[in-house]
Amino acid sequence: MRFYKKYFSVLFCLVGILFSMRATAGPEVFKMKSSGEINAGGRFYLPGQLPRTQRAEYEEYRDLPQQFYLENLNLNLESKDQQKYLDITATEAGAQDQNYSLTASELGLYRFEFEWDQTPHIFSTDGRMLGTTTSPGVYTLPTPRPTGNDYNNAPIIDKIAVRWDTARFLFSYDLGKYWDVKGEYKWIDKSGDRPMGMAFGSPGINFREILEPVDQNVHNVRFTAGMKKEKYQLQFSYDFSLFQNALNRVISDNPLAATNGAFVPSATGGNSIEASGQTSLPPGNMANTWNFAGGVNLPMNTRINSSFSYSLRQQNDSFLPHTNNPNIPSGNLALPKSGLDGQAMTLLYNFSVTNRPADSVKLTTKYRYFHLSDSSNILTFPSHVVNDRTLVNSSLTAERFPFDKHNASMDAHFQILDPLEVTVGMGWERWDRSPQREAQTTDEYAPHISMDITPSDWTLMRVTYTPSIKTVAYYNVELIPAQEKLMRKFDEASRDRQKVDFFTQFTPLDIFQISFNGGIINDYYRNSVYGLQNSQTWSVGTDLSWKPFEPLTIFGGYVREQYSARQASQYREPTILENTRYAWVANTNDIIDTVRVGVDVEIIPNKLTWSGNWDLSREWNRMYANNPQTPTGGTAAQNASATASDFPAITSTLNRLESDLRYNINKSWNAKVAYVFDDFHINDFRTNGLLPATQGDIFLGNELLNYAAHMVVMTVGYRFD
Repeated sequence: MRFYKKYFSVLFCLVGILFSMRATAGPEVFKMKSSGEINAGGRFYLPGQLPRTQRAEYEEYRDLPQQFYLENLNLNLESKDQQKYLDITATEAGAQDQNYSLTASELGLYRFEFEWDQTPHIFSTDGRMLGTTTSPGVYTLPTPRPTGNDYNNAPIIDKIAVRWDTARFLFSYDLGKYWDVKGEYKWIDKSGDRPMGMAFGSPGINFREILEPVDQNVHNVRFTAGMKKEKYQLQFSYDFSLFQNALNRVISDNPLAATNGAFVPSATGGNSIEASGQTSLPPGNMANTWNFAGGVNLPMNTRINSSFSYSLRQQNDSFLPHTNNPNIPSGNLALPKSGLDGQAMTLLYNFSVTNRPADSVKLTTKYRYFHLSDSSNILTFPSHVVNDRTLVNSSLTAERFPFDKHNASMDAHFQILDPLEVTVGMGWERWDRSPQREAQTTDEYAPHISMDITPSDWTLMRVTYTPSIKTVAYYNVELIPAQEKLMRKFDEASRDRQKVDFFTQFTPLDIFQISFNGGIINDYYRNSVYGLQNSQTWSVGTDLSWKPFEPLTIFGGYVREQYSARQASQYREPTILENTRYAWVANTNDIIDTVRVGVDVEIIPNKLTWSGNWDLSREWNRMYANNPQTPTGGTAAQNASATASDFPAITSTLNRLESDLRYNINKSWNAKVAYVFDDFHINDFRTNGLLPATQGDIFLGNELLNYAAHMVVMTVGYRFD
């Protein structure tokens, strides 16, 4: 109660000060006309502050503290001849998601832009972690190692989040009538922590979730020069990008072992239980990119556009040792080189021709080529270590995966009488992959037809049909010996696709408009005995706007999106790699419903307005699984492991109700009171009641918690011009 008294007293003082100011036109500044607006106030929760442990979803990409804040500020300066202007803006000043910008320009001569932006991303506000951080990225545990209850009762981490701070500068200058140049610099600072896992044994056994420390910088520089003439245009640009990471690894203690175990040799190598493990972090790298583009107008209503881009990407951070476990023999673990000396190149070429042989006919041809090549050293490691525990005395080669991608299309657009427009065409896409991929060549052919029908001034109907066939020249099932021979990876598999999109809009009256839209994509993978076999994605929606009389507007909309897929595979044991009775089939269904309803009403003309809207989003996910045949052929434990079972449904619902009342005191002053209600409910069997300690695996215990947040916002605004 003491907080609210203080809140209201300070707010009323601010309102009094603002009301005591005389509404006036903007004064001249540097002999320039000024205009702008400012909206400031405060916000608070009802009945009190939302607990921090419930804020992960609520504040995921924003900052909503209970405080006074500057909603927005805008100041414009414009010369009397309207040739020069200066624009300054600020939003959410002082908060974690604040933004500032400044733009200055002189028409036909120069333009300068500066922007500072902060964007938070909150991952969790209820995570727990035991231990200490002796230095960035080094996580230690007490000796002897804690028990499960110790982890479950560990202190809650204040907040697990990353924030991007971005500064951008841009300057453009016109060099006479035809030439212009532009330079841009962007700096991004990434700081904070995000969850990551570290394994100390076989997958699913002896695992610890820790935090990846984020301390990264990105520098981007872009220079562009262009020439514009009536019949042709040319442009050149150069881009430089530099990524820097202050840390190269994360080290974590093993929650189940305080000392390194003795090395136990085996026929393939051996193992030693590790007291700690390490994981590398993204390495520093840079890229240089050159772009050339141009267009020319030719006789017979023909236009040609073309562009070419070449990029060189490099990375040569030092390799980490294979392991930090000193008990693993290092005789065969010498690194072939100290660093990757990585170098990859990309080429991108675009070409298009547009021709109008008649007013009612338009022909378009397009071609796109993308090439990725990797000339980094192909390194072979004689031996390697898995999870700082297991020595494997067999060679491991770092493969390269270059590819080429071609896209081409031809379209013809016809105006058939007034109500009907028809577009027909053919598309083609080809992938040429490296020999390390199972399907080196795939081709996809996609004819399409589109019709726009306008039978009246108030009706528009549009439908597009695009079937396609994806073919595979050869699928190499022997490339990975341990892989199921009948399995096909969905991006390399033969596929038949049917795709339909439609849109309809009716405006029978100026005060009423309704539209319907939707689409369906049906994919069938005809040669995939195992793998993704078919999938279907469809959506349908409607939007409505109705103004029954002048002060009142009602609007709303509904969208349903649904995805379903069927995939098949086979459970495999080391001693039973092929057993058709271990086959299983899973059917996945995802449904998302979104509803929006709103109203705007002018209670007192030009004085008092009220608006309100309600948004509801509901998501439902479920997987059904079964075995076509009862699993037999192994031990009782193996048969039980091969038995498929359904997953419980995962549901989440987000309700948001927003209402605001705005009063225009006079031409310059306004006041607003808003109420916002957010309600979130989730039921996820994977994280419900999740505790950090789970059968030898240690998690942070992150769980999205249900919440109901009531917020009141009050602001006062001033506008001048």
